[in-house]
Amino acid sequence: MTEEQLTSPEFYKKLRESKDYKDPEKRNDLELQITNRARELRVTMIVKEQLKKCERIFNQTVRQQVNGVTAFTKDITGKEYPDLFCGNWIATDDGIESMETSRTNQKACYHPILPVKRLRNIETGEEQIIIAFKRDGIWNEFPIPKDTIASARSIVALSKYGVAVTSENAKLLVKYLNDVECMNDDVVALVRSSSKLGWHNGSFLPYDQDVDKLVLDASNRFQQICNAIKTHGSYEVWLDHARKIRASKYIEPRILLAASFSSAIIPILNIASVLVDESGLTEAGKTVAEMLAASVWACPDEGQYMGDFLTTDTELEVRCDFLNNMPVILDDTSKMKKNIRENIEQIVYNFASGSGKKRSNIDLGSERVRTWKTTFIISGERPLSSFVNQGGALNRIIEIDLTGTTLFDSPSVTADIVRSNYGFAGPDFIQHLKEIDKDEIRKMHRKYSEELTTDDTMQKQVISMAAILTADAIATKVIFRDGKNLRSSEVSRFLTNRRSIEEGARCYEYLIGVYEASGQHFDLQFNNIDQWGEVKRENGETYINFNIVSFEKILSEKDFSRKAFTSWADRNKLLRHDKGRDTYTIRGSIKTGRVISVKIVNLDEYEQEKGMFL
Repeated sequence: MTEEQLTSPEFYKKLRESKDYKDPEKRNDLELQITNRARELRVTMIVKEQLKKCERIFNQTVRQQVNGVTAFTKDITGKEYPDLFCGNWIATDDGIESMETSRTNQKACYHPILPVKRLRNIETGEEQIIIAFKRDGIWNEFPIPKDTIASARSIVALSKYGVAVTSENAKLLVKYLNDVECMNDDVVALVRSSSKLGWHNGSFLPYDQDVDKLVLDASNRFQQICNAIKTHGSYEVWLDHARKIRASKYIEPRILLAASFSSAIIPILNIASVLVDESGLTEAGKTVAEMLAASVWACPDEGQYMGDFLTTDTELEVRCDFLNNMPVILDDTSKMKKNIRENIEQIVYNFASGSGKKRSNIDLGSERVRTWKTTFIISGERPLSSFVNQGGALNRIIEIDLTGTTLFDSPSVTADIVRSNYGFAGPDFIQHLKEIDKDEIRKMHRKYSEELTTDDTMQKQVISMAAILTADAIATKVIFRDGKNLRSSEVSRFLTNRRSIEEGARCYEYLIGVYEASGQHFDLQFNNIDQWGEVKRENGETYINFNIVSFEKILSEKDFSRKAFTSWADRNKLLRHDKGRDTYTIRGSIKTGRVISVKIVNLDEYEQEKGMFL
């Protein structure tokens, strides 16, 4: 026998399958002969290791054939699984083989593999199954939809996780996994699961996973985010720096930090989701402020927890649905794709209302509607309101204008600290929330709402800002313990007044701005350029008489509605028009025609004189 033959794994496979090896006395003689030959060839150590492995696999096979159970060993970390009934299968560290007469010695898999747990999603009712397999000496687990292992065609998808499955052995592997699952209902137990982070009957995923209650089943689909939600570095270092920021002169980072905490109390307060939008030129520190907010829960590096608008509206919905009660942080509105920009008003409505679009599934039934209750933290050089014109969408946004402002004395220092120390404050905050009386939290929210409410504030914004103040007050008491919680008087300037939300008023100011910036287009002496209208002074009043075509073109540039504006202007006596029309007929010796005639006033003075706009 040559050295190559004696050290070949194939030789020892044939050895343990031989009749002589199965006889204990003859086995000893065989091993002695092999050892003597190994000594002659000077490969004693290699051969002894092969003989040990051969004996171990042989004993496992014998034990399994007697007991009909899997016989997998611990991995190099000490991890192991209980033996499971497997019927007519030999399941050892050498792989999975069939013992059925028609399939004797056919391989279902070349390494250990078994079902570990069944998961039933509480949102959809669909089942997943956790598969464990051992390769390279390590046990690995991953959840997959139950239908993936139900057919030979779909089970080959397991190969991307490292499972040795091809079209050749797929059918046998399907049968093996199904047999083991069905024979071990008491061990491969059914566990309730959810694909949404956040609150579930007093538990908060991902921090309170319990096989007896609820586990997260979406880590495979949202691996990047799940990997980012962890603790790293030092909690004390993060706390020390956060306290310095809270004690600084910059209030904007404090608001974003509080907004991050507020995501966890939105469902407790049972209010609509909160939208905070920070906008300003580059170098203001917007991204660093978002990183600070993200570091409460997760790794704030780019491509980890935070997202952006370089995506689709469906992906945004999926992300919101998964994060659920954890903050949705989106950087840089300038990256909006065309389809996002065209539908941004509806997207903002959906963000705030906490639900996505209703869609049909492949069976022409209704898909589960994606839902969430959280806080959105959004940034960009342009305010989100510049993409939105409808008042209903605008009054859901708390705008933080950073024009001419910097948020940190040293943004790079803050960025470095939160990149190296993160993920501690979020779970700490959740643990304290569980111990606080929920009625006390609601009482605090009502108190802040009353303090922020004036005749000129929008109720939706008041409720949102009060939630941020409530979260900050709780975090100040249980996390920071520095007495630096935000005050209503400090943040009230970030609330938009009613008139700026009113679409008619905004449209009016836009039209006046167009006139002031492009006066030559309203002056007939500039007859060599396109004329959009003319200015007329009559009976002590000044009117802009817009050409109808030019008027509608100017409005379309900002998606304002002619009907909505003229109706508002008429109610507030700012539109001169003929009876039953929104146009006014001008007559002259040279020209007669219809125009949109808008009265020029100072809105602030006009409002004080006439009262609140209608």
